[in-house]
Amino acid sequence: GSPTITAASFDAGSISKTAAGTVTLDATTTTSALTLSSGTLQGSGNITVNTGGAFTWTSGTLSGTGSLTVNSGATLAISTAGNKALNRPIVNNGTITFADDPLGGTGTIQNNGLFQILNDFSITPSFTNASGATLEKIGGTGAAGATVSSGTFTNAGTVNANSGKLVIGGTGTDTGGVYNVGTGAKLAFGASHTINSNIAASGTGEVVFGNGGAGMVIGVAGGYNVASAGATRTNYTVLSGLGEVNFTGALTNIGGTFDHQGQVAVDFTGASGEASAFANLTSMTLNAQRTLTLKSGALLPILTSLVKTSSGTADLADASVSGLTTFTLSSGTLTGTGNLALASGGTHSYTAGTLSGTGSLTVNSGATLAISTGGNKALNRPIVNNGTVTF
Repeated sequence: GSPTITAASFDAGSISKTAAGTVTLDATTTTSALTLSSGTLQGSGNITVNTGGAFTWTSGTLSGTGSLTVNSGATLAISTAGNKALNRPIVNNGTITFADDPLGGTGTIQNNGLFQILNDFSITPSFTNASGATLEKIGGTGAAGATVSSGTFTNAGTVNANSGKLVIGGTGTDTGGVYNVGTGAKLAFGASHTINSNIAASGTGEVVFGNGGAGMVIGVAGGYNVASAGATRTNYTVLSGLGEVNFTGALTNIGGTFDHQGQVAVDFTGASGEASAFANLTSMTLNAQRTLTLKSGALLPILTSLVKTSSGTADLADASVSGLTTFTLSSGTLTGTGNLALASGGTHSYTAGTLSGTGSLTVNSGATLAISTGGNKALNRPIVNNGTVTF
C-alpha cells in the first residue's frame, strides 16, 4: 500500500523504505536511522535525522514540500548504483557523502556542514554552500568530472576541488568564501556566474572558465591566485555560443599557462594587480574566436611561447616580451603597443593573420622568422630584422 502519517509529530527510532510504492509523511518526523532504497518517500512534514543518526539512500525518490535536515553529528550517505531523485529541500548541518550514479530532481541542497563528492557523478538540484560550510570533491579522475547543479549555485563557504575535475554548473552570485584547487585537479565554471569568492590553485591545479553552454557571462570579482605550475584556461570544451569572462578583482597570479579557446572573450582591464599577475606566465596559446584584452601595465617578463592560431583579436596592451622562443601567428589579429622580440634559435612562423600595433617586432640575431603559406597577411607594425626573415 501507500501509507500516510498525518500526526502532528512522529518520533521514529528507525524508518526503512525498501520496496516500491509511496510513503507519505505529513507529520514532523525525527529519526536516528533512515533508509531509502526503493519507491518514493514524500510528504509535507519536516524530517530530521538526529545527531548521531544516519540516513542511507541507495535508490528511490525523496519528494515533498517539507525539508529533510541532517543534524550536526548525523550523516547522509548517497551511494550505490540506483536511480535517485531529490524533489524536496535538504538542509545539511552534518556530513553528506555522495557516490555512484547522478542525483537528479528539482529539489535544493543547503549545505551548512560538510558535503563530499567521492566520484565523477553529477548533482542536478540547486546548491547553496553557506558560510562556514565545505563542499569538496575528493575522488574521481575522469575527464568529464562531476558537475554540481544545473540550476543555481551560490558559495559563501569553502569549495575544494582536490581530485579530477569539479564543474560548477549552476548560475548564481557568490557572497564570499573561497574556491581551492589542489595539485593535478581542475575547477571549471560552466554557466554564467559572479564569483565574489577568492580562487586559489596550488601545484599544477587549473581553473577553467566556460566548461560548456552558450551565452555565459562570468565575472571574476574575488581574488585570483594560480600557482606558477598551474594554468588558467577558457572553455575546456568548445562553446556552442558566445561567452565572456571579465576579471575585476585582485589578481595575484594567473599561473604559468594561459590557454584561450572557443567563443569566449576575456577581459583583464577591470582587474588590479596587473603588474605582477603575469610574472610566472611562460606560455600563451590563443585559439579563441573572440578577443583577449590585457590591461595597460601588465608585464610578461618570462613569456617564451606565444601562439595565435584562431580568429579574434589578442591585445597585449603595452606588455613587452624580450625572449620568445616560439612565436606563431596563423589567424586573427595580434596587437599592442609593447615590443616583441624573437629569440635566437627559436621556432617562429607567420602564415596568416594581421600583425598590428605601434610596438616593434624584432627578429634577434640568430633567429629566423618564416613568413609563408598562402594565407592573407597584413603587417601594421614595425619589424626590425637582426637575424633572418624568409618570405
